[in-house]
Amino acid sequence: MAIAGAAQAPQAPPEFRLYFLGHEIGRETDVWSADGRRLDATFHFDDRGTAIDLAGTLELTGGEPTRLAVKGRNYRLFASDAEVTVANGRAHIRDLADEADVVIGGGPFFPIDNYAPIGVHEQLIQYWRSHGRPREIVAPPAGRCESNPASW
Repeated sequence: MAIAGAAQAPQAPPEFRLYFLGHEIGRETDVWSADGRRLDATFHFDDRGTAIDLAGTLELTGGEPTRLAVKGRNYRLFASDAEVTVANGRAHIRDLADEADVVIGGGPFFPIDNYAPIGVHEQLIQYWRSHGRPREIVAPPAGRCESNPASW
């Protein structure tokens, strides 16, 4: 029972537990800004004595992505260092040393970087649902996300 005017205890940030072969190996913690426009995710797990750390930031305006930055490792053998900035119908994409500018063109567009952060993938699913479950979303630097209605 809540008492009117009583201070509320702060909520713990959302957390995803990471498992491999049934064993918990790490966690991702997601923290939203007070205005709900910025997600900061920290991802950590241990794989065969190797610490895997990744940090990601997703910025949204009105539910539309405006910036994604991901840096660290998403697996023992793979590094991520990507940034996508969206403005004026264009996106600047940097993935490691590669850079490109693309016209978004009004179709579904949501930046994502492969495996992690999980919280960014969660936002991609929300975007997909809020945009009528399109069959395809342009999703740099990972590429394209495609849905298969026949498998639903």
